[in-house]
Amino acid sequence: MEQRPFVSILIPCCNVEKFIQQCLLSVINQTLKNIEIICINDGSTDGSQQILEKIAKQDSRIRIINKQNTGYGDSMNRGLDAALSEYIGIVEGDDFVTPEMFEMLYQQAKKKDLDICRGAHFNLYGDQAYPEVPSFLPSKRVIDSCQFEKMLKLRPAIWTSIYKKDFLRKNGIRFLGTPGASYQDTSFAIKCWLTAQRVALLPLPLIYYRCDNAASSVKQKDKVYFICEEWREIYTFLFKQKLSSPARLKILFEVQFNNYLWNLKRVAWKYKAQFLIRWFCEAWKFLLKFNISFSQLPTKLRIKILLLLFFPVFYLFLSLFDNDK
Repeated sequence: MEQRPFVSILIPCCNVEKFIQQCLLSVINQTLKNIEIICINDGSTDGSQQILEKIAKQDSRIRIINKQNTGYGDSMNRGLDAALSEYIGIVEGDDFVTPEMFEMLYQQAKKKDLDICRGAHFNLYGDQAYPEVPSFLPSKRVIDSCQFEKMLKLRPAIWTSIYKKDFLRKNGIRFLGTPGASYQDTSFAIKCWLTAQRVALLPLPLIYYRCDNAASSVKQKDKVYFICEEWREIYTFLFKQKLSSPARLKILFEVQFNNYLWNLKRVAWKYKAQFLIRWFCEAWKFLLKFNISFSQLPTKLRIKILLLLFFPVFYLFLSLFDNDK
């Protein structure tokens, strides 16, 4: 009987012909050999499909799912449904990984029976790579069962981790499949951290995240409200799973606040006021509904909240000079 793959690596692809060969070759050359590679071609109109098919002929571990352009979330859900292995990994079509990435993550995950094992990453600008390791991680050892607050405040970066497939299915964790949407890693990542019981973080950069791809969703300044849909999905999941403790709501409010601040800076000028109005309304609704106590929030965050709620126009201009991540 053929052995079940240890890790299914999902590679969503949409018009990434400039990068997909480097990405796919980095996955093929993993030191962990018992893997399957599932490439989900989301209706690419460039040469991505042809490159995938050419390389797939050279490696039987590669499967290609060709579909119409229904968006990132649907692509990822198709990949999750097709995966045969015990753990799931994700590599974006314009990124690439170190040779030992999945072996290191899988060894830790199996040794400790983890729901999630996460590594750090490099931010890649052209040929220059800069490691990004969470500040609370020491440099020489694995961190187990980190505090919930710290986990939630980590950048979503779903492509730095592997996930136990049974954990995802048990908790009903999937991607929001809104066509044409962006930032659909946000709700997926937070749902994972809300429900994971056994986690570990490796303080080693294992994947190269390309920051200068002009076609990536973060560069599309007209995608204004998709981040709001992600947070609606997060709160729907939170209450459905009965995870809405006051402590968690306070942490989520802070994470959402910083997430929205990032989005406010990112969108085009003509959309900033519109987004600020929606943020203003959502913040008031949240605080009133859940009776969030200001006294238990960080001082800097309390100042930002007060500015947003009572001086929103001033806050719009002030936010442009706020360098917090």
